Amino acid sequence: MFAEIAQLTGNQADADLAHSRTREMQQIIENYGWDGEYYLCAYNDWEEKIGSKDCEEGKLFLIPQIWSVFSGVSDCGREIAAMDAVEEGLASPVGIVISRPAYTKYDPRIGTVTKKPAGIHENGGVYLHTIAWKIAADAMLKRPDKVEAGINTFLPFRNPVVAGRAEPYMPCNSYCGMETGDHAGLPGQSWRSASGPWFVKSLVTYVFGLVPELNGLRIDPCLPPSWKTCSIRKQFRGAEYAISYENDGTQIRQILVNGKPITGTVLPWEPGGNYQVQVFLK
Repeated sequence: MFAEIAQLTGNQADADLAHSRTREMQQIIENYGWDGEYYLCAYNDWEEKIGSKDCEEGKLFLIPQIWSVFSGVSDCGREIAAMDAVEEGLASPVGIVISRPAYTKYDPRIGTVTKKPAGIHENGGVYLHTIAWKIAADAMLKRPDKVEAGINTFLPFRNPVVAGRAEPYMPCNSYCGMETGDHAGLPGQSWRSASGPWFVKSLVTYVFGLVPELNGLRIDPCLPPSWKTCSIRKQFRGAEYAISYENDGTQIRQILVNGKPITGTVLPWEPGGNYQVQVFLK
């Protein structure tokens, strides 16, 4: 992103330096961060792996796999394998958990996360911030069924294990994991959480696919398969957009703006503009 900004402002030297450092970091991550099927979480101060198949507990963490998609660090498809490992290794009846297996004893070489009870918050719970981020990553990978599953996990009235145990109008911080027994699916911290804004961000930018760029608002959606029709209103740089979708896949067949087809996927824009947009997916 820094390189892109540098190029837009005509500073090619900074752009070249940023690209060089990006390539260096990519190589370091691939050499030391890949664990064979997914990405490690970290190394501790004793150069021991955290979030590795070789660990006794905490073998797989969700966040590094999501960030392998967001960052674009992989250029060989490892982010696909990493997200496949998430589906295989972190799925639970409550939803995708943040890590597994949960820590059952305190480890001072890892830290505070190991102090929390198994299945609570960062220690193997269904942490809804990461569910919102996973929705975005699945949308970027064009996995509409996973997008829908993530939305149904996040919304307390759609999650079958959580339904009836939380306010239906206020997103929670997390849901208790299966290790908590009768507490499994119990919501926590419904009014003290940033999960709601992250969910909105994921829906608007990645599910509805309204991506702000220098030249305008680019359309790149990945809608849940059950959303055959849907709509959203968006304000962007002083313009108003009323956008409706007819959903029959993940590829854009046609975009109409005020009844006329456009070329490409970037919507027209001018200050004070009012646009009726129809997006047809195939």
